[in-house]
Amino acid sequence: MTKLIDKKNLIKFLKGNKNKKIVLCHGVFDLVHYGHLKHFKSAKKYGDILIVSITKDKFIKKGFNRPIFNEIKRAEYLSEIEIVDFVYICETESALDSIKTIKPNF
Repeated sequence: MTKLIDKKNLIKFLKGNKNKKIVLCHGVFDLVHYGHLKHFKSAKKYGDILIVSITKDKFIKKGFNRPIFNEIKRAEYLSEIEIVDFVYICETESALDSIKTIKPNF
């Protein structure tokens, strides 16, 4: 099961869950490591719903042949992390789209 959600369905979900505290973690998450998992676990303590937004491939400038995993694969493996509730592929170069769309509590 994928937790990948598009902007339209994310907005719909958020409107129906206004009483929930939303936590957002944004990044590339090309190579997920133990520090990322600790970050997600710590972040989840601040709210009810943890949304991880990732940067689209076309905006990543980390060097030659990066990202190693494309945005769909990154979204798929982030979806496998139990503590993550939704994964959203950010539509802009920065986290600004995610922040404006989600309006997280944290």
